[in-house]
Amino acid sequence: MTHYRKPMDWTAEKAAQAEATLRKWYALAAEAPEGTAPSQPVVDALGDDLNTHAALSECHQLALAGDAAALRGAMQLVGLMQDDVPAWAAAPVVDLSAQAHRLAAARETAMQTKDFAQVDRLKSALIAAGVEVRMSKAGVELVPGPDFDPAKLEGLE
Repeated sequence: MTHYRKPMDWTAEKAAQAEATLRKWYALAAEAPEGTAPSQPVVDALGDDLNTHAALSECHQLALAGDAAALRGAMQLVGLMQDDVPAWAAAPVVDLSAQAHRLAAARETAMQTKDFAQVDRLKSALIAAGVEVRMSKAGVELVPGPDFDPAKLEGLE
């Protein structure tokens, strides 16, 4: 996240952010077939004095655009991905649908009563368990993060 000619600003928070970004990239890139060529902007960036900062910035853009094939090719060229997603980056397999339904129902009730205490309590408990909570007009999505601990969800009502 820093240009190679500049001093690194490395903190535990930045390390966690970088890991979360890589996990998202791996999840998206895993959907693409192997052997996909990287996008030309990534090749050009690396050809320009090995500008990895620009190459990784392009990877961010590819991920935002949802271009799994180009992202996979770029990650392979940069050396971030071999044939498969590394074991550490694989998302834990867990069914959070019951918690998502519970949070969605609490949110719907709160919209009517204007009392969001239950929603806040559920959301805080999910976050404390390492779950990323995404709420929008479309609904509730729960994504287990790298620090997900299912034991912290036991007894959540």
